[in-house]
Amino acid sequence: MAAQRQFPRRTLEQALRVPQALKEHNAGNPWKSEEVAKALNLGPGTGNFFYVTAASRHHGLSEGTRDTAVITLTELGRRAVYPSSPQEEGEARLQAFLNVDLYKRVLDYYGGNNLPERKFLANTLQTTFGLPEDQHDEFVELFQKNCKYLGIGASYEVSGPLGAGGRRHVRDSSTTPGSLSTADGPPESDTVTVAEPEGGSDAPVCFVIMPFTERSDDHPVGFFDEALEQLFTPAATEAGFRLRRRRERAVI
Repeated sequence: MAAQRQFPRRTLEQALRVPQALKEHNAGNPWKSEEVAKALNLGPGTGNFFYVTAASRHHGLSEGTRDTAVITLTELGRRAVYPSSPQEEGEARLQAFLNVDLYKRVLDYYGGNNLPERKFLANTLQTTFGLPEDQHDEFVELFQKNCKYLGIGASYEVSGPLGAGGRRHVRDSSTTPGSLSTADGPPESDTVTVAEPEGGSDAPVCFVIMPFTERSDDHPVGFFDEALEQLFTPAATEAGFRLRRRRERAVI
């Protein structure tokens, strides 16, 4: 039996597309899931639409997924897309990030995004946080993308509980806001395993080269994620290959 996932499969930035779509296309009201899919330019029955809506739910921004009749904004999701100030918007997004318990625990444990060398990080992820080894690469990639998006750097400090009259501050101690760093240099590998056939950790490798994000209006947001997930991944694994791609890097 596969281990239960402790983190969503899409970034916070991608998850925010769901409440944003509800705001822009349906005045923030509950909406049929297939209509949300259309607003996001995603197929209503696709895995990418499920993962985006599940990520929004996991972050506490909305209720419902691809598999429910309706998707609804939560109070936190409403604050994130209808903020009264930039400060409220930032605090709502940070709270959404911290709603994923594993993100919060790793962030608190390391005091920010100053992650150690991969082999030591892997030990901690597995022994301290109970994260299966086959999810390590994906978790680190998503964690770092989220930290970059929120501007969380090597220092993370808390003054007062968020939502209880206090305020949670995120401070990046590097010279470039949102930059990513590791304590002992770069990660051991520049590539990440996307998928592998069952029992096939020693299978031959198929390396895929494709864009990480859409840079023009020629493709809808999420197009390349969906192509990787719906086309390349099943084709490679069914043929007995382990699928790998380059690890996405933050621009420093």
